[in-house]
Amino acid sequence: MGQFAGHVFPGSASMFFGLWTVWHMMDNFYRRKRFELLNKSNGEPVPLYVNRISFPIVRKTSHNQKCCTQIIPVDSALKISAGIILLCEEVDLLFDKDWANMNAQTTQHVSMISLFAISGVAEVCIHYGVLKIPVQSEYLFTLIALVGEFVLFTFHLHGRSSFDAYLHLLLVGMIGLGVVLLLCEVMSPHQPIYGLMRCWTYLMQGTWFCQIAVILYPTSEWMRTTWDESAPESRASAANLFAYHMIANLFVIILIVILGGIRHRSVGSTRDQTTAATAVTAGCRMVKGQFKQENNQLDTLLTQQSFTGELNQLNYRPYKDAC
Repeated sequence: MGQFAGHVFPGSASMFFGLWTVWHMMDNFYRRKRFELLNKSNGEPVPLYVNRISFPIVRKTSHNQKCCTQIIPVDSALKISAGIILLCEEVDLLFDKDWANMNAQTTQHVSMISLFAISGVAEVCIHYGVLKIPVQSEYLFTLIALVGEFVLFTFHLHGRSSFDAYLHLLLVGMIGLGVVLLLCEVMSPHQPIYGLMRCWTYLMQGTWFCQIAVILYPTSEWMRTTWDESAPESRASAANLFAYHMIANLFVIILIVILGGIRHRSVGSTRDQTTAATAVTAGCRMVKGQFKQENNQLDTLLTQQSFTGELNQLNYRPYKDAC
């Protein structure tokens, strides 16, 4: 990771999984809330909202909503793929030129990446029933990965400049906060607030990873700003920049929450209009059917009365002639 791409790629992966989780978390939450408020959801019940680590894609292979659904753990598969790519990148730096000694810091990188890749494998195994354990066991593997990342990053700063260590130390604090929020999320499984805050720490890790790459390993002229690593002002500027990242990532999550609410409101109004139109059509058909049935009954009754009248006349005519 001691290069520009080594920071940008894991940072981008962290941002992707944070955004993925926020969007699908709020999508499930809003669908359940709408079902509770309106007591309907396109003709099918919506399960109770529960926090999760992974959010598989539900793909309908038929217009029948009660069957023919395919659930694919896309995010877990991408987590495994990202881990494999990062591991392949680190293997070249793991040993020296003679393949005799291992680089200690690169070994820590491999350990961190492996922990998250293993959590992705566990999620896939739980999804397909290979591991016969509850779905919420995903939190255990993610907790192990985050704790391992926290410990490895804490003891990952030896041999670095004080400014470099300071930049990574800010990241360590965010990882520790993510561990605490994960535990709070487990204790409140039906409230999305802790999950949103955990995703905020994911976004912070991702954007700050990319910021460290720009500061320490600039690759373009626009990135080459002057950072005096020995000046106290540099640390103050870095802390101020970190605060800007906090605000920006918070606004991103708020924007996703608002967009999710607008989306479900528009979908809900469209469904309500469709349901109302369907109800009106069904009502018209019912009334029309009732009128048709009543007309048929009336015609039958009139026919019976006419036939009875004619029969009475036939029965009365011989008696009248006799008189």
